[in-house]
Amino acid sequence: MGKKTPKVKNVAEQRKYKERYQILRRQVKHQVFMNAALSDEVTHMESQFMLLKNERKFLLKKLFKHLPMTESQCLESTKALNALESSHPGQIPHSILSSVQPTVSPAKKGNNAVSESPATSSKKHQQQQDPSSANKPKRKKPGSVKKKVQPLHMNDENVPFFPITIGTLTVHDLGEILSDKAGFHSERYLWPVGFCSTRLYPSMVDPDRKILYFCYIKDGGNEPLFEIIAEDQPDQPISASTATACHCIVLKRLNKARGKETTNTGSGPEFFGFSHPTIQYLIQCLTGADQCEKYVRSAFEFSPITATSTSSNMIREGNLPNMKAFDRTNLELPNIQSI
Repeated sequence: MGKKTPKVKNVAEQRKYKERYQILRRQVKHQVFMNAALSDEVTHMESQFMLLKNERKFLLKKLFKHLPMTESQCLESTKALNALESSHPGQIPHSILSSVQPTVSPAKKGNNAVSESPATSSKKHQQQQDPSSANKPKRKKPGSVKKKVQPLHMNDENVPFFPITIGTLTVHDLGEILSDKAGFHSERYLWPVGFCSTRLYPSMVDPDRKILYFCYIKDGGNEPLFEIIAEDQPDQPISASTATACHCIVLKRLNKARGKETTNTGSGPEFFGFSHPTIQYLIQCLTGADQCEKYVRSAFEFSPITATSTSSNMIREGNLPNMKAFDRTNLELPNIQSI
């Protein structure tokens, strides 16, 4: 009986120590997790501190850059920053201290200094706010650049032969200028009613095949009506109040047929052909063009007369066309139904 008592005590002590061990193990595990969480929090706070420090540095630079200071103000600011540097060593970046420089007034720069006008200073400030605006190309004014006219063959009355073919563009009729309607011309273009052209272009049904597109300028009342008819879709005309709107619809349907979702910006004047220098010059020479108040006449240049060109009647320098004799009644316009 005396030998059984120590065994019972040993078992009880082992159980007691085991429970304490389990408790200590749980506490150590909890402390490890707490230490990891605190370490992550410290790392996050350090990153936030560095971010705020960089933001403060950036804002101080902006402040000293856009707020002109005199020498005394600059000296006071420098002393204040130096005091902060001495009280908080290593926390004030040296780049901030070096950026504080006195602003010299224009009078101290010398007698040759010229003060900027308010318009010039505001323009420079706008360029500083938006640097891309300084590199943005300016749109040239109408008539400021000379355009070259191709040497077309003409008849005995110095009227070009129709149709006029230039690359994939064929102009069948220049139309008639309505000078009494302000909506039929702008600063850059004249939109004569009856203008008719065709262009070879990829099909909106089968983009791998090129077809003819018939382009018309019609009378829409107070403004022109632009219309495009595809050769393989004669019953689906595309009409809009601008030529570019018509061309954008063509591009949208063409991209859809190609399986593309991208949208392209069209150029209606180029697609119709009335922006081509040769065609634009001939339209500018039509009767009534001089009476269009908003239109700015473009400048054109012509090929010089050579020894080989004197044998044929062509548009050249010194041999310009006589569009006053242009007669539309004898023109043969294309019929989309017969193609």
